[in-house]
Amino acid sequence: MIITDKFVMINFPKTGTAFTRKILMDLHKNHSTRDKILFKLGLKKQEHFQNLLLPNIRTISERKDFMNEHGICDQIPEDHKSKPIASIKRDVFARYISIYNYEHWKKWPFLDLEIVREKFPKYPELGFEEFVRFLIEFNPLSYLPQINRKIPVGPLTSQYILFYFKNSFQVLKKMDAEYLSEKKYLADRYKVHFLDQANLNKDLYDFLLQMGYEKNRIAYILDAPKTNNSTPKDKGVDDYFSDELKALVLKEESLLFELNAIEN
Repeated sequence: MIITDKFVMINFPKTGTAFTRKILMDLHKNHSTRDKILFKLGLKKQEHFQNLLLPNIRTISERKDFMNEHGICDQIPEDHKSKPIASIKRDVFARYISIYNYEHWKKWPFLDLEIVREKFPKYPELGFEEFVRFLIEFNPLSYLPQINRKIPVGPLTSQYILFYFKNSFQVLKKMDAEYLSEKKYLADRYKVHFLDQANLNKDLYDFLLQMGYEKNRIAYILDAPKTNNSTPKDKGVDDYFSDELKALVLKEESLLFELNAIEN
């Protein structure tokens, strides 16, 4: 996560966080000669910027407890919990495509391969539809010892809950049909200002403007090039998803579609 004087940015994987981290780092580290002189003379306070690495508590793979940049809201340090929280949301179908093409799921299996290959004998060489069914069948978060049960929502929804809900492990462990039908989850979410990955340059610019950053410092963001794009530019959702596969994702991730639609 990124911590500044004015806000905390949660890096939700495969949503454009590499781009946002780079922009924020450049913004807070690349100062003008004038500002550097003012900092040195004590006439201007240097803005706080921290790219905070935290233990990975989201997996039981070999990467468990590795220090990384994808801390969840529950891990925000106490001294910074009163600050506004920002993050990025992305179309659910597009995230499935991005996760598939990034291929991280091939490198760090979270289950014994014998268990996986009983249903998916070709793993890790899976086509896209097989991958989606694999991820839904073996929701990685359901195997965490803090949860250890079949979660009644899809894998991307589970990940959203883990990142943005208070006491998220307990929510995932206890959530049931009543919790979902009565929308009790609305009270458990942290207040987060979401930027939309589909309009990320403009949304990030507008958010920083709202946070008090000067226009002339951030205007370049509007035309800044994207980074780490793992999805082929010449392919769209319909190139990956059949109608049947779309229907499956709509069913399994229905809560995430609803949460993504909520305005800031």
